Amino acid sequence: MEQIRKYYVNLIDSKSYKRITAFLFPVLIIIYAYIKVNKGGDITDTTYSYGNFVNINKLDGMWYYSTFYANLLGNLFTKLPFGHRMLFLNIYTGIFKALAGLISYFFFTYTEEIKLDRNLSFLGAVVAVGLAWCPTATLYNYLTYFFFLTAAVLLYLGIVRDRNLYLILAGFSLGCNFFVRLPNIAECALILPLWIYFALEKEDIKKIAGKTLTCILGFFLAFIPGVILIACTRGFGEYFTGIGELFSMTDQATGYSPYGMVLLIIQAYIKAFRFFVPFLIVILIALLMDLLLIKKHLLKEIYAYAIVAILVLASLFYEYKKNIFNFNYHTLESVYNLGAVFTLVTVIVFLMVIFSGKNSFTNKEKLIALIAGVVLAITPIGSNNEIYSNLNNMFFVIPAFLFVLMRFAPEDHFRPARFALAVFVFAFFFQSILCGGIYIFRDGADGKMNVAVDNDVYIGMRTTAIHAERLESVTEIWNENGLKNRPVLLYGDCPGLSFYLESPPAISTTWPSLESFSAEKFIEDMDALNMSIEKGEAAPPVIVGENPGSEVKKEILNEFLDKYDYMEVYANNMFKVYLPKELN
Repeated sequence: MEQIRKYYVNLIDSKSYKRITAFLFPVLIIIYAYIKVNKGGDITDTTYSYGNFVNINKLDGMWYYSTFYANLLGNLFTKLPFGHRMLFLNIYTGIFKALAGLISYFFFTYTEEIKLDRNLSFLGAVVAVGLAWCPTATLYNYLTYFFFLTAAVLLYLGIVRDRNLYLILAGFSLGCNFFVRLPNIAECALILPLWIYFALEKEDIKKIAGKTLTCILGFFLAFIPGVILIACTRGFGEYFTGIGELFSMTDQATGYSPYGMVLLIIQAYIKAFRFFVPFLIVILIALLMDLLLIKKHLLKEIYAYAIVAILVLASLFYEYKKNIFNFNYHTLESVYNLGAVFTLVTVIVFLMVIFSGKNSFTNKEKLIALIAGVVLAITPIGSNNEIYSNLNNMFFVIPAFLFVLMRFAPEDHFRPARFALAVFVFAFFFQSILCGGIYIFRDGADGKMNVAVDNDVYIGMRTTAIHAERLESVTEIWNENGLKNRPVLLYGDCPGLSFYLESPPAISTTWPSLESFSAEKFIEDMDALNMSIEKGEAAPPVIVGENPGSEVKKEILNEFLDKYDYMEVYANNMFKVYLPKELN
């Protein structure tokens, strides 16, 4: 064992290894971030976002301004070369996922005050990229993570190096994030690590106030470009109307209310603790072995490690048999519950670091844990997806966790227990990397993502045979009837078909069945559509997908289909296509 350790140390300390990995690791992070760029035929979230970018002027004020910067940047991407094609939009939007991985790697590797082992920084960055499960088309997520990560990095550097410019830029990043997505205002909680750090350093209140005002200055400087862009687009009247509608949305979509979001997060952690119990038992056994056997020289440490490894693997096998995770990497079930346990573990570890004594961790090391803790706490705010968002935004948290874990490593205390934790962590990392390289959002459940689709927008992409048949069938209907560029009314879980078929939405959204799109707004949009048809405009083709929403909305849609004698011309188990009388 000692010989292996020496060989490893000599290898990673060699100049040639350092030169090679200095170039190779960033390249591998970028390749891994783009490994699935040409896979997937999702007709919900992915192409819904792309459709919004293409048809940005059709968006109502609430959706236009609630994710303002993401919409503007996405629309800009559609104007770049081949920006009307899914493959190239995946490449353009994937930049922020790759950048987040690179920032994470370079910050933790090369920051003098941290200097995490390069191999661990690389591992942390790759795992974080792998766990970023949602499609890059949801640009408001990846812009949020990019600015949040940038702010966290700049805040740390500004604090430990006493550089006001970094603090201004950190505040500026958070200010930009406010325009990416309104709930990102909660990220201003990053000021808490600054206050706590300077309190630990016993700095006077005057300095703390000065540093706080410096961050606030940067935050408000970011409002200048935001205000200019609002004025140059739809104006402040529609901005305030749209934001007002966004606040009132929680009356219908209770999962987006502050109470609903917090409750979902708490429930997720309670559930995660149940999954954590088998590993907790193993850690307790490891602690007892250390105290009762190793310390009294009744058991050699190497045998303790072997026993602990077997116990961890046994607990993982138990979790596998209970379907808590699986090896089907085409689904998030392969990693989500283990990720919830890992998130719970990181919370516990960071709290231990923060509240440890002076001799255990320096204030600079506690600052890393404080920032990572805020990132964990704030990331789910603004989403009703429990802690799925946490897994999507591990770019700061995982390297920070590894940094703390390595600070524990040289200690002689509780080594079998720390080894048990390490085995679990690396088992989770193994699952994460495989899932991250294989999982495709809402596609590829059968694992055979190798079929092209005869569709201009889909050139270069691959999906499953059954999904390719669905997309080609509806494309054929569109081509036969000359419907390209003709508005389409989409209802249910098929909003992305507007993007695939290059047909703008007939109303202000392609996803009116969502709970967050009120029945009142749907009635208003359908009344406007009826009026335009009565004035001589052609009735739009209609596609109805799964999850048709409220009874009120379904009734309105059915009345519309009856009124204009629509006929079903195609159906599969995902959506149905209806054409009006004139096209039957």
